[in-house]
Amino acid sequence: MASINQKSPPPTLPDFCNLGVMLRVIFITNGLGVLAGVARNPHWPGFWDEFMPIAAFIQPGLLISLLLLCGMRRLFGARPYREFLIAVMGLEVLIGCGVFFTVGKLLPSDGFLSLSSVLIFVIVTTAIILFYLDLRSRALSPAITEARLQALQARIRPHFLFNSLTAVL
Repeated sequence: MASINQKSPPPTLPDFCNLGVMLRVIFITNGLGVLAGVARNPHWPGFWDEFMPIAAFIQPGLLISLLLLCGMRRLFGARPYREFLIAVMGLEVLIGCGVFFTVGKLLPSDGFLSLSSVLIFVIVTTAIILFYLDLRSRALSPAITEARLQALQARIRPHFLFNSLTAVL
């Protein structure tokens, strides 16, 4: 039987194969893309002219990232959390560069995005998503600890009752 771990649990790796995690990543990334489009042109008609090329860069990289992170979860699960963060950041930078050079060749180019702006967007977005997922797992951690404590107490109570009855007899 497992006992309750009295220490705070170590940071856990997010499960990128979970549909909820995938949807959160998609919404956060697209939301940051919308913010980037608004920052480039805050007026409504011009916003769409800015957002569509940004979305064309975001979507392929986002799908490739989610597929790779889901496929590599066992490889990441055997590593410490810090190595996981470094590996994910490096993977995202490589995907960002690959998408920039492939999608940039396919779209009509007017020089609206540079490699440095794409990499800054990738790094900031990845950092925000990893911070959010870590914060969310820590927020759920007390509930898990409380559930373990209640399960342990439920196992102790019958033994206490049995021992009390045995002592009385």
